[in-house]
Amino acid sequence: LFRSGIAVGYSGTILRTTDSGGTWTLLESGTTTMLMSVHFADAHNGIIAGADGAILRTTDGGTTWGFQNSRSDAFLNSVLLIDSLRSVAVGYQGAVLRTTDAGHTWDEGRIETLHTLNQVAFSDASFGMAVGPNDTIFVTSDGGESWFATNFSLSPIHVRSLAINPLTPGILYAGTDSKSIHSAG
Repeated sequence: LFRSGIAVGYSGTILRTTDSGGTWTLLESGTTTMLMSVHFADAHNGIIAGADGAILRTTDGGTTWGFQNSRSDAFLNSVLLIDSLRSVAVGYQGAVLRTTDAGHTWDEGRIETLHTLNQVAFSDASFGMAVGPNDTIFVTSDGGESWFATNFSLSPIHVRSLAINPLTPGILYAGTDSKSIHSAG
C-alpha cells in the first residue's frame, strides 16, 4: 500500500503526503509557474514539469526539489521519468523535451502537430506514446528521439491521459473527455 504521494498545481505548488493523504505539507518549489505533471521512476527519483519549460527533480523521494534548466519556454503537460537518467516531457503544439543525463542537458524537439500533447507514457526505455486531441497519437521506438504518427483512431474522443500496462506492454489505457476509459491491445 502506498503511503507517500506528491501533488502539483498553480503558482509552483508542490504538496507531499506521507500518510496516504491524511495530511499534506507544502514544499518549496522555487518557482511560481504552474506545475502540471509529476512522475516517479522509483521511491527516490522523481520529476515535475509545467509551464514555461519548468522542470524540477528530486532524488530523495520528494522531500526536496531542484530546478533544472530545460532551456525551453514550452508549456509542458506531462513528464515521465523513464529511469534515473532518461526523461521525456510533452506539451503545447507538439513540444517534446528529452534528457539522457539526469537532466543536466535537455534537448527540445517538436512532433509535427499543432495539437497539444496531453500525456506521454513508456512501456520500457525505448517504446513510448504521446497523445492529444483529435486522434493525435504518436509513437517512438527509440526512447523519444524520433516520433511517428499512428493510424490508430479513437475519434471523436479527446484523449487526456494514457497508461501502458507494465505487466502487459501491449495493452494501453486511455482516459478521455467522455469520462470513459478505453483499452487496446
